Amino acid sequence: MSQSDPNRPTSAASDARVDSAPAASVYQGHAKSVAAYLLAALIVGTLAGVLLGQFSAVFKLPVGMVPSGAQAMSMMGDQKKAAEVRAGIAQMQHKNNVFAAALTGLVLACGFGFTEGLIGKSPKSMLIGAVVGTLAGAVLGAAGGVLMQWTGERMTLAGVSDVMYRTLAMHLVLFGCVGLAAGLATGAAASNWRVLWRILPVAAAGGLLGAVLNLPAGLLLTFVSSTNPDQAIPAGTANQLCWALAAALAIGLLIGIARQSRPV
Repeated sequence: MSQSDPNRPTSAASDARVDSAPAASVYQGHAKSVAAYLLAALIVGTLAGVLLGQFSAVFKLPVGMVPSGAQAMSMMGDQKKAAEVRAGIAQMQHKNNVFAAALTGLVLACGFGFTEGLIGKSPKSMLIGAVVGTLAGAVLGAAGGVLMQWTGERMTLAGVSDVMYRTLAMHLVLFGCVGLAAGLATGAAASNWRVLWRILPVAAAGGLLGAVLNLPAGLLLTFVSSTNPDQAIPAGTANQLCWALAAALAIGLLIGIARQSRPV
């Protein structure tokens, strides 16, 4: 009759150890996924903010549209000229806002798509994510910029005088589109339709969260200008950096949480 080895683990203890191993592995995978996307968010958010500071005024007024010196004095009281100048300034700001929105979408979506491929250690996925992110980010970012300003104009015409409420609505529209672009890039890099359909609403929700986070930041850093209430994209490199980072971190956090379970 054989005697059992007292140092040998019992069947129950062995099973518990086997069951705990996958759980620990999954937990580590969760933490790594979230950390990777948050790190990517810091990088792309910073890059977007810096680029916005460099290219926030690409479009300028035509030379001679705004009179100066003696010419300005002679045109004082000319309502037609004043209206022409105001229309030119509004058109210039509209174009600059759309360009800034497209640039923000391009950088964030490209970065998150590339990150998905990088986590999967697949050069092909990195390339697909970057290309899809660049295209989707530019298109949806520009569309978000147009819709953002359309929303602001409709709210102004409707008599909405609350600057914070109007700015929040404009940011919700813009960052919702940017979040969708980031979700498309991530799903394309994952090369999985189930991932794509699951990530899209999550990434869009991240964009909406970024818009909400931008409201207190805007009040603190004077993003919301009482002299120019429809300036949804803040002026100044430091402000633009915080503005882009808030959106990037929110989108990155939610995508990271949604991509914890691998493979899908």
